[in-house]
Amino acid sequence: MIYLLYGTEEWIKNKRLNEIKANTLGETPDLMNYTYHEGNRCNIDAIISQCETMPFFSEYKLIVIKNSNLFKSGRKEDTEKLSEWLKNIPSYVVMVFAEYEIDKRNKLFKAINKEGTVESCDYPNTEEIYKLLTSKASLKKEVFYYFINNMPKNILYILNEYEKLISYCDGRIITKKDIDILCNFDAEQQVFELIKYMGTKQTTKCIKIYTALIEAKEYPIKILILIARQYRLMLQTKYLVRSNIPAIKIATELNIPLFVAKELVNQAEEKTFDKIQEILKYCLETDEQIKTGKMEPVKSVELLIMKCIYI
Repeated sequence: MIYLLYGTEEWIKNKRLNEIKANTLGETPDLMNYTYHEGNRCNIDAIISQCETMPFFSEYKLIVIKNSNLFKSGRKEDTEKLSEWLKNIPSYVVMVFAEYEIDKRNKLFKAINKEGTVESCDYPNTEEIYKLLTSKASLKKEVFYYFINNMPKNILYILNEYEKLISYCDGRIITKKDIDILCNFDAEQQVFELIKYMGTKQTTKCIKIYTALIEAKEYPIKILILIARQYRLMLQTKYLVRSNIPAIKIATELNIPLFVAKELVNQAEEKTFDKIQEILKYCLETDEQIKTGKMEPVKSVELLIMKCIYI
């Protein structure tokens, strides 16, 4: 049996992978019949050789191949070799590919789509998330929307925050107040959202976030530093994207979560190098104006935000 799990949501991929592992080898880890390969340098000949070795005191053996880039251009010879071999895959082999990005025109994708199982593991829609959370504890719809709208698009992060709320509320219904008390929408996360709205020119939402940060006693200079950091990351991301580096590698290179890297890729596509550099110049000017006392800090950063929206 062959599986291809692809998409941006690692939690969903790992959950599905664990289900396949349990169904294939049982709940107790069977390391004798389990092989794991990761990265675009995984050796196809070695994988085929392992597959052709009979399982040890078991009906099946499980081969997991993660982030191999076999489903994109660049590994044509390996892709063709594996596609041909899969036509006669031994009945005792369960092979699972877990990939971030794929090309559906790829020969290996077509082979698995025809003979195996292909599953998309992208960020679920709002209703699916609601069902997932309410399977753990009840939650009013309006409270759910308040919670989810203040969360990054990362299921593992969302579940961790929700588990904290469940423990804190100890059986009672979760309220907005509980979310405000327990879920720390820190300045960095709020600035991350602020940059998103700046990019889409949603002025009202930008001012709302900035006002909330100021009311939460965040220093304007700290907000400025975080804004500048986000645009520096955006500039670095733009250079990496130009070199055809995928989001999953950008996340590693810049030491940021994958969902942040993916959003930066989207933001970087919306702005030219010149515009990002111009915004960074405005950040330096704002920093100088605040430190020399030429402008009041709160107003100075607010003016910067407005400039960035309309640049």
